[in-house]
Amino acid sequence: MGALALVVGAGCAAHLPHPAATVQPAGAVTTGATASDVVYASPGGVPLHLDAYLPDQESGPVPAVLVVHGDSFIRGTKDDASIASIARDLAASGYAAFSIQYRLAPAYPYPAANEDVAAAVRWLRDPARVQQYHLDPRRIGIVGASAGGTLASYLGVDGSGPLDRGSRVAAVVSLSAGESLVPGSVPGEDYLQAVTGAIGYLGCRPGRLSPAACPNEIAASPITHVDSSDAPFYLLASRDEFVPPQQSEAMAVALRAAGVPAQLRVLPGRHHAADLVTPDVMAGIVAFLDAHVRR
Repeated sequence: MGALALVVGAGCAAHLPHPAATVQPAGAVTTGATASDVVYASPGGVPLHLDAYLPDQESGPVPAVLVVHGDSFIRGTKDDASIASIARDLAASGYAAFSIQYRLAPAYPYPAANEDVAAAVRWLRDPARVQQYHLDPRRIGIVGASAGGTLASYLGVDGSGPLDRGSRVAAVVSLSAGESLVPGSVPGEDYLQAVTGAIGYLGCRPGRLSPAACPNEIAASPITHVDSSDAPFYLLASRDEFVPPQQSEAMAVALRAAGVPAQLRVLPGRHHAADLVTPDVMAGIVAFLDAHVRR
């Protein structure tokens, strides 16, 4: 499990933090409530926020799921309407869902975004957060959409050892993600051509795309880090969307070859990422999480 990639691009500052948010004291949040703009990390003095969507009171600690927004690594927010909808649906299904902000390009190059997602998992496992949100720290999953799906997938294959320790997660749901960022490595349109923000994410220098111009393309690709210790995956895409569905198909093949459970669903049409999530799709996501996180 190697290093990650570079995050570079445009439009970062407008999406970075609300300066007044602070961590709420333990006990300040009750089940059934939603907490907004909670600080989960401050790398380099930059506060990063999340929104918590909590289920109705259940007996015992509840499982948790991180929800990671997309938008080409250079835009997007934790409270995007489609991302918030996913988080609310997860809460209605008995999960404590946490939609997170992460640092965007171009101000914060690799490995900032990946480190932020990992930090959010460790934050959930902190004893204070476990008590505050009534969490089971052994049962944490992640759902990511588009660029957020790439970050979620990377987290699912990064590191080794038990899936209930550190920043490891018990399961990954990846929606329309780029799983290989190496041009030409997966059949279909190149991911770097489809998602121009990924060129910045990789730290590519201007000019013709090549390994020399994009030195992080292999390290940044989740598919290159797959091994038998990885979390189970549920990969979703649509047949005619702009991120080639072959990305998800190739990842499913690689995971299965390593002995890792991997479900793949390619839907008809052109819907992308969070827009894939109909009630039927959400039911499938919850069933997958129930099998691998809630159990």
